Amino acid sequence: MALAPVDEARFRKYQAAWAFFEAQPPSYRKLVVLRILSAKRQATRDKRLTALIAASAKGGRMT
Repeated sequence: MALAPVDEARFRKYQAAWAFFEAQPPSYRKLVVLRILSAKRQATRDKRLTALIAASAKGGRMT
């Protein structure tokens, strides 16, 4: 499972957030990406990705 290329590019723009996310264990990354991708509506996926970026930028995990 991976983020859509557009979503990953959006995430990579925030270098500190991306670095924190990449440093997390694979199990956490997979779980969070699955949570984002499981949303039926694009608006919900965007909202969840925004929340992940914000949490990662603060050095915290998404709950």
